[in-house]
Amino acid sequence: MLQHDRREFQRLRLAKPILAMMDSANALILDIGMAGAYLEHYRVTEPGKTFRLTFRWQGADVAFACEVVRTSVVRQPAGDGKSQLSHTGVHFTELLPRIASRRSSAGACAGAFGSGRAASCV
Repeated sequence: MLQHDRREFQRLRLAKPILAMMDSANALILDIGMAGAYLEHYRVTEPGKTFRLTFRWQGADVAFACEVVRTSVVRQPAGDGKSQLSHTGVHFTELLPRIASRRSSAGACAGAFGSGRAASCV
């Protein structure tokens, strides 16, 4: 681990991004781990902001409460003047109850992320 890298757990860079929702906005999960994810999305956010991240994983709906840790605008608006593309690192604060009945699937997948065995989860 790099000295300036403050992550508690490693993240898995995904070969194919996962489609997700940041509250009601579309997003792509570029990498994911036990404690958080790195997202690409349209709009600007700021550190400390909280939101709901939802996505499908092996046929199950997964939802996490997240907090923005860092974010940066990677592309300024195009012709419409409002589509700033951002990359945002988030910390998972809670596995949301909406999927309480599917916790075992989410937990197994989270364990796979932490162990580096996530090929079966992607």
